[in-house]
Amino acid sequence: MRPPHHSSKTEAPNFHRQAEGATTVLAQMPARPQAWVRPAAVLRISRQNCARLLTAVLFVGTALVLAGCGSSKPAYCSDRANLEKSVKELPGLASSANLSGLNTQASKIQTQATTLVDAARHDFPTESSALQRDLDTLIHSIKNLPSNPATQDYATIGLNAATAVSAVNNFTSATNAKCS
Repeated sequence: MRPPHHSSKTEAPNFHRQAEGATTVLAQMPARPQAWVRPAAVLRISRQNCARLLTAVLFVGTALVLAGCGSSKPAYCSDRANLEKSVKELPGLASSANLSGLNTQASKIQTQATTLVDAARHDFPTESSALQRDLDTLIHSIKNLPSNPATQDYATIGLNAATAVSAVNNFTSATNAKCS
């Protein structure tokens, strides 16, 4: 009987017996060596990990594409919603004669209006200019209130606030096609 023959390092050893000129494989083949079992397990794990990795890459890639595209809405759409909310709070502040609240809200509106108008001026130049004009009038009237305003001063603020709300509503209507 010949010793086991290894034809290559990656093949399982062959155990042969010569019988009448023909080579037959022993009926009792030894179990595969550990070196053979391990690559199959690694390959199976690799396939599982590959599928998981592919799924994760596709998920992250899709998320990045969607985040990059975001929605097809321009950035000024969210700016518009913030300004709209802030301007609609003004009539209540004017009617309650809340001078401190009016000044705080005026500063907030001024910042939001600048951001919105700068972002939307290219797409909506006429509406942006009208919005800026009406908001500037409102902010100017609030910032120029005396320290002890009269009822008439608050009435003027209320009127300018109503005009600003109307300007924001007009701007919203004009931009609805791009922001809906």
